[in-house]
Amino acid sequence: MFGLTICMIQGNRLFYNTGHVQERLRVIADELPADTRWLVIDASAIPQIDSTATIMLEEVHTYLKKRGIALAPAELHTDARALACRRN
Repeated sequence: MFGLTICMIQGNRLFYNTGHVQERLRVIADELPADTRWLVIDASAIPQIDSTATIMLEEVHTYLKKRGIALAPAELHTDARALACRRN
């Protein structure tokens, strides 16, 4: 059976707080059960995101992928989704 963890992040994700969020997500990932295959970020409470935060999420995605865990944002606001899509 594949495990799923949902994590809610609240508030703006901007250049000045991405390091803290990245470290927190890594700590959460390191503490997940071995059968976890998905980490879903509930982004419904993130009203604003900048390019630094999208880069941070890409780095977290790479970190998790190496551990066999997929990262998936859920409920990402339209403006934030548009910025993230431009990066790809």
